[in-house]
This record gives sequence, C-alpha cells and structure tokens, in this order.
Amino acid sequence: MLRLLLPPIDTAGSSRSQQQTDRNAVGVQILQTFSIILDSVSDERFMYSLFSNNFVNQVIAAPVDMDNEEVVSYYVAFLKALSLKLTPNTIHFFFNELMNDFPLYTTAIALFDHSDSMVRVAVRAITLNVFRI
Repeated sequence: MLRLLLPPIDTAGSSRSQQQTDRNAVGVQILQTFSIILDSVSDERFMYSLFSNNFVNQVIAAPVDMDNEEVVSYYVAFLKALSLKLTPNTIHFFFNELMNDFPLYTTAIALFDHSDSMVRVAVRAITLNVFRI
C-alpha cells in the first residue's frame, strides 16, 4: 500500500494525467482504508503491530498531491485519526529516531496555513492531541 501512495517514476506520454488521476483515486482509497482501520481498532496489541517497524511514519511522510482537495482532506483525516490513537504507550512509534523527527506533528504543522478551513481545524486538533500526551 505504501508503494501505491508514492508518486510514480516519471514517465513521458499523453497518459500521464490519467495516471495521476488513477493514482489519486487509489491514494484516496488507501487513506480511507487506513482511517477506517484506525477508527475501528481498540485492541492495544493490534495497534502495536500496526504502528511498529516505522511503517506509520513512512505512510505519514509519503508525498501526497496537495493540489487535489479530495486527497488532502482524506490525508488530513488520516493524520487526525492517528493523533487520536496517541497514548503515552504508543507515542514512541511516531518518533523517527533516524531523522530525529516527529512526522505526525511536523507534517500537520506544514498545513497550518492551508486555504481550506477544515484542514486548518484538523491541524489544530492534531496539535492539541500531540500536546495532550
């Protein structure tokens, strides 16, 4: 799924815009799926399994098409769902020691001045959820 979120290798040709449209549609479905999984999971062992191996940080850091409002809204909803799962026991999964970074927070903060007010509200909620821990 992570590979499907990443941008394709640059290819020439007239079908490039169709490829981007298809990739955005798949990306939206992946983000929706991740958000649904996060919303419905309550078992702490499953959360540990889901968040381990730095996978969650790779998904957070995956470049998304910020020009596509639908992709951005689902991406921010995914980030917010992740922030709601933060606890003192799970917060270490969200810290990238190699980069000395907290991708959930830094990615959200990068969107603080987005033109869409719903994105800005979600960024505030993510920030409050991070600081709550």
